[in-house]
Formats: sequence, structure tokens, C-alpha cells
Amino acid sequence: MTSSIFCNLCISVGQSRNTIDIGYCAYTGGIIINNQILLWSSIILPWFTLVFLKKEDIKRYMPVALFGALMTTIVGELALALKWWVIKDAIFPFYHMPTLTYGGFPVGIIWIFKFTNKRFFLFMLVNLIFDFGLASTWNKLLASRGIIEIVNATPFQLLLQDIINAALLYRFQMWQEGVFISPELKNISPKLQPAAKPLDQDEQEKN
Repeated sequence: MTSSIFCNLCISVGQSRNTIDIGYCAYTGGIIINNQILLWSSIILPWFTLVFLKKEDIKRYMPVALFGALMTTIVGELALALKWWVIKDAIFPFYHMPTLTYGGFPVGIIWIFKFTNKRFFLFMLVNLIFDFGLASTWNKLLASRGIIEIVNATPFQLLLQDIINAALLYRFQMWQEGVFISPELKNISPKLQPAAKPLDQDEQEKN
């Protein structure tokens, strides 16, 4: 009861300054502690699922996962500039970025490629299901806890962004594996002739 009063007081004081001062609430048993645990868990826990994959698979799909994290970071910065959404509660040092960008998202890319690599339509379908699941569960959870607020982003914009991201990820991975190299280049192989056998001394005398 006491912790709830302190937390409400802290938030109300912050709102009077047009900000939400949450530092004190983190130590009073309020909901902010739960938010911090939730955000840190979304970064750390997904990486532990990679223990169920072979090292070869992790090495194979880690570059595209990092590329996906980079793309999501860029999109996140653009989204903040365009006010698609607003991050209201964050963890150091990810003050302006959804934490899934460096946790569940890159790990999800690795798992999706593990089971759909070189099957474009299946890859796109699984990505859409994955993104829809995030939008309908995770994003709503964050919004309900006051962590994020969707402002100007429409469902169509988010869907279009997901489709473009998925297509770029697939293209990157195929390029990474050399699939887009032309068949002519693949079939070219140096035809080395065996070295000329030195002539015997008798043959040299005959010549």
C-alpha cells in the first residue's frame, strides 16, 4: 500500500513537469520494477534458445540476424522522428529503441531461416505470422503497461514495413550464400593442363 502511494506520487509529480519521473518508483515496489524486468528479459532470454541449434546454423544465420537488427534500428529512429510511436519506459542504454530489436527479433530471424531457408513464400508467410503475433500480443502488452504508445502508425504502415523488412532479409541471406551468382560464373572452373613431362635423354638425342 505504501509503495503504491509513493509510486503514484512520483508519477503525478513527473507529469506536472510534462515528464514521467520513474527513478524513485523503481525502488518502491511499484509496477516500474516489473517493467524493467520485462524489458531486460526480452533482450536476454531469447538468446538462450540458441543452445538448441547447431553451431553451424548459428554461424550461418548470425550475419542476417545482425543485418535485421541494424534495419530495425534504422526504422526505429525513423519511427521516432515521424512519431509513429513513443517509448515511455526504457532501460539503459536503449532509451529510444524497442528492446526486441536486440533480443527476440534477431533470434527470431535465426530460427525462421533455420526452417524456411531458400523457400521464399514460406519464409514470408512465417514472418508475417511472427510479426502479427508480436503486434497482437507483445506490443499490446507494452502499451497496456505504459512502456510504448502507438501514435501515428497505422496497421497498413506496420504491415508494409514488415513485408519490406522480410524481403530485404531474404535477399541479404541469399546474397550471403551466393545464390544470386549467375550460373555461368558458378560453372566456370579453371581447366589446368598437366605439366609437360620432361623428355628422356634418349628422346632428346633422337630429336
